Amino acid sequence: CGVRCVAVGCLAGFSFSAVGLPVGFLAGPNSAAAVVQALYLPMAFLSGLFLPAFMLPQVLQNVAVVLPPFHLGQLALQAAGVAPPAGAWIHVAALLGFGIFFSGLAAFGYRRDEGKTYG
Repeated sequence: CGVRCVAVGCLAGFSFSAVGLPVGFLAGPNSAAAVVQALYLPMAFLSGLFLPAFMLPQVLQNVAVVLPPFHLGQLALQAAGVAPPAGAWIHVAALLGFGIFFSGLAAFGYRRDEGKTYG
């Protein structure tokens, strides 16, 4: 698991911090923690982290595959050797895509926040 687990952890850190940064910039310091909890907990449940996604109703299974925790869970299972490594690049690409998208959103929030503070 060694190197693969570290790589998955680094990718997860990039993707999930990129999701949290725009919240900090756009929601403000007093409400950011509540907004993050309101986003991450349902996202984790809908992604199949609390129980396998195949046990969720079909509608929720369709939602699960578009959320970052689902892809992280699949990569973690593959890195641990529990799931076959087939399709790992799809999950890597999805997490990178989420990270890049939310990094752009964070840059927008930063510019907006900086304009309010110093403008």
